[in-house]
Amino acid sequence: MKKSLYASLLGMAFLLFLALLQSPLFLGAAPLLDSTKLAPPCNMRVLAPLDGDYTSPLWSLSGGGLLSGGRWVSFEGDSCRVLEEFSLGAEYTPFGFDASRGVVFSLKEGGETSDIYLYQVKRKEQRLLPLPVKKSWRKIRILDPSLSPGGDVVAVFQKESDDSNVKECYVFALDAHGKRFRQLTDSAVHVVKSKMLFMGKKVAYGKLRSPQMSRDGRFCAYLSLEERDPKRLLYDLCIAGHDRTSRVLKEDLASCGAPAWSPDGAAVAFKAAGEKGEYELSIVEAGGGVRARVPVGTKVKNAGDDPGNVSWSFDGEWIAFTGDEGRSLKVVTKKGQGLSTVFQVKTVEGVENPEYLWEPRWSPHGPDLAFLQLSAGKGKTPSFLYVARLSH
Repeated sequence: MKKSLYASLLGMAFLLFLALLQSPLFLGAAPLLDSTKLAPPCNMRVLAPLDGDYTSPLWSLSGGGLLSGGRWVSFEGDSCRVLEEFSLGAEYTPFGFDASRGVVFSLKEGGETSDIYLYQVKRKEQRLLPLPVKKSWRKIRILDPSLSPGGDVVAVFQKESDDSNVKECYVFALDAHGKRFRQLTDSAVHVVKSKMLFMGKKVAYGKLRSPQMSRDGRFCAYLSLEERDPKRLLYDLCIAGHDRTSRVLKEDLASCGAPAWSPDGAAVAFKAAGEKGEYELSIVEAGGGVRARVPVGTKVKNAGDDPGNVSWSFDGEWIAFTGDEGRSLKVVTKKGQGLSTVFQVKTVEGVENPEYLWEPRWSPHGPDLAFLQLSAGKGKTPSFLYVARLSH
């Protein structure tokens, strides 16, 4: 009799719990995440999230927190707090942050041109950092700026305002006073060659994307997108040095994401479509050998979809990425082993705005991994900033 009563009570409690999960009040009150047991040897604990309009997290170059959605966030113990809020303006897109100096590097878009600005947090002032770019009678646009981990080298792509394609990648160094750049190369480190048709008409150039500087600032990894087949857009993963030489590390990659350097500069990791129509995490040696391929668990739907970024831990031992259609955050070792799930988004039947995880970024100075939880639904919805802490 008692066993039957206990079973009935447990069943009622379970049904009540399911009803609570699918109620609108619960759905709008907190992020829908499962705490998942991690497979050894990885051990991570997730701190309480910050909710609001958060964007791609930028860890400080010198340590001391991160920048996301115009908020300077710091971490003390197991708690996160916002140190300062400021508005850069809708036309500014941050790509670098240094907490010790209190500065933010941003790309300003406006009209047919674009420029790099330095925002000083204390003074709340923007200062132009002019690049000695190639002169032309046409206006020049700067795309995809990327700052080295040391904060003294920047790689940019350049195109002319009336050209839809990107042809050149330049690398510049910031002077000791932080006031101007000097060009490290005599000319573009990589120029995509064009083909010629009759009457001198050119076919489309390749498009350069996602430059990423190595930690020592000596090398730049980037993607070259070319339409080799009318029905397929394929990427080449390239590496360029300050000696103006560039080489193709991997070619004919479909639906490739931004590359990420290991801290020691010995390898590059990225997500791209595999042979079976699903994304794979590839870990490639800088010399060209493939170290590992790890299934992501996400099908490739459209050739132009962004598979998302990957990120190396500060000690180079772990790589973080999202998988399972964005519903999970995973980590693997630098050799592609020990696959573990850090977080898993719950799927609730009947909910129109599914949640997904995005932009995992590891701090270059410590064991903290930041990532976002967003909603795929229409309209403005809150986002959550999470930090998972690694302990060996």
